[in-house]
Amino acid sequence: MDQEIAFQAIDWFIEHAGDEKKLRIVFLGGEPLMNYPLMKAVAAYSKRQAEVCHKSVGFEITTNGTLITEEVIRFFKKYNIVPCISFDGPREVQDLQRPFINGRGSYAPTVPRIRRLLETIPEASCRATWLEGTDPAIVMQELREIGFRKIMLIPVSMAPDLNCTIHSDSDSDEYLPFIQTFARESGDFLRFIKDRDPEAIRQVITDTVLWNLTERVVGKIKKFTPCGAGLELAAVSANGDLYPCHRFTGYPAYKIGNISSSAIDRAFNQWNTVDEIPICNECAIRYHCAGGCYHDNMVNTGDHRKPWRGSCERKKAMMAITEELAAQLTSSDLEFLYEEKFFKRPHCLFDFSVD
Repeated sequence: MDQEIAFQAIDWFIEHAGDEKKLRIVFLGGEPLMNYPLMKAVAAYSKRQAEVCHKSVGFEITTNGTLITEEVIRFFKKYNIVPCISFDGPREVQDLQRPFINGRGSYAPTVPRIRRLLETIPEASCRATWLEGTDPAIVMQELREIGFRKIMLIPVSMAPDLNCTIHSDSDSDEYLPFIQTFARESGDFLRFIKDRDPEAIRQVITDTVLWNLTERVVGKIKKFTPCGAGLELAAVSANGDLYPCHRFTGYPAYKIGNISSSAIDRAFNQWNTVDEIPICNECAIRYHCAGGCYHDNMVNTGDHRKPWRGSCERKKAMMAITEELAAQLTSSDLEFLYEEKFFKRPHCLFDFSVD
């Protein structure tokens, strides 16, 4: 992407934000730090343009960490850019899954850069990709030893190629190690709560999936859409084309517009909530899953609104574990979690003093 397109994208974004006062820009790739000069220009330009419109803008970046330098860390701090590092765990896993183009492993040169980043920005998170055959517990242990406090361990998705092999729609035990690790994390979490151990609980917060699901079950929070794709989120490609999210970038069928025009194709969201997805109507966890990732659905079933069975079974197993945990929390346990601000205390519907 060149600067002209980038600045035009920012202008389009601010214009279409309407009355929304808090905006967020995420730098994605490929590897966004390969275009570091443009990132600096975009951050400065976005701040100026947002201020003119009496808005604020925040930034995030997803990076593999290989290009992080002291200058980059200072830049992150200056603009309060929240980094998410794509890193997959122990040396043998990271080097196998993320080698350099010459085949050399990326673990050794990247870990010191990550540790230096975490010294300055300890809230930087990690997104690790899990493949069958890897022990999830060992991955989590390694990432914690590197220094990450917030870790998202996500099963591998299909490659972004419509000609790829589609997952089987039959039951599979390929996710069993992932589910077993989730169950162990859940058991640890419950024990830490019963022991009233705030520090240990903060370690569990690193598993954002377990944490988020538990908060939803305890708070009876309903989720009607899997994410904001095409609703409050849009991705801009290098030539200015618009897509519902970054994962759809480059798929002609999912192009929703271009920053040179105010017209947007709304067909992507013709079904706006999980209640309007027929296959989800009888599902007990539909308000926790909301139909699943649109992109994963598309590459596995051919329809972004149709969940694939493998994902459904995995999520049902995780929800069963989460509900079992929640069922064992007493009123005293919940009060402890509220007092320590691990969970938000639910507000009474008749408390009109609450915004």
